[in-house]
Amino acid sequence: MLARSLCCFRGVSVSAERKLWRAGCLTWDYLPQAGRVLSPRKAADLTAQLPELRAALEGRVADYFLKRLPTGHRLRIWPDFADGVAFLDVETTGLGSHDELTLIGLWQAGRMLSFVRGRNLCEFLGIWRRIDVLITFNGTRFDLPMLARTFDLTCLPPHIDLMHEARVYGYTGGLKSIERSLGIRRLANEEGDGEMAVRLWQSHADEGNDSSLMRLLQYNARDVRSLVALSRKILRLSFDGYPGPLFAFPSCAAFPSCAFH
Repeated sequence: MLARSLCCFRGVSVSAERKLWRAGCLTWDYLPQAGRVLSPRKAADLTAQLPELRAALEGRVADYFLKRLPTGHRLRIWPDFADGVAFLDVETTGLGSHDELTLIGLWQAGRMLSFVRGRNLCEFLGIWRRIDVLITFNGTRFDLPMLARTFDLTCLPPHIDLMHEARVYGYTGGLKSIERSLGIRRLANEEGDGEMAVRLWQSHADEGNDSSLMRLLQYNARDVRSLVALSRKILRLSFDGYPGPLFAFPSCAAFPSCAFH
């Protein structure tokens, strides 16, 4: 996927990338053809950058590409880093600075994992270093600070915030409203909002209500599944205008919505 991305070269905009695609420069291997639409000096500059980009791809340096790819196109790293990409959503006891993390839902490499306070929350740290790229919705402001505070983390993995990626294509508002725009329908046991999630946790914590916990797990798992669905949509849109054959999209097989890791 990244080998089809020319806008990760310094000096190549998204519009210039499409121009290069139309000229037959469909992958990095076709860069010698860039001279058809670019000046010799510009084409030589792109060719000179190529060894660095190849080394970054071979070394799986995700943040290198996230800094180079423009907003709306950063999900292009997903297929090349597929097994190390994790979609994450957290639930908490509230939105205040002293509220606590209650649940982490995470989908990675075809598996849905749930980490619950008081049961297995600490096991999340066992996979933390195996995450090459973390994908959230509004995680820059909420999920990542909560994780960092809960576990005293100082080093976070490369991160894509879907809220910013989606805005490029006109998807604004919260995740639930974007779901409706994408035609995603929630089952009855997946409906809810952040306030409901807090109440469900309180019912479980105060009364030992396992049905409330199960409902919370189902709600959270739907949020995570929606992150995957939205990412697939944005990834496809980011290659609008690509004249060659498209790629196999990363798998989004069905997974248990409430299984503990």
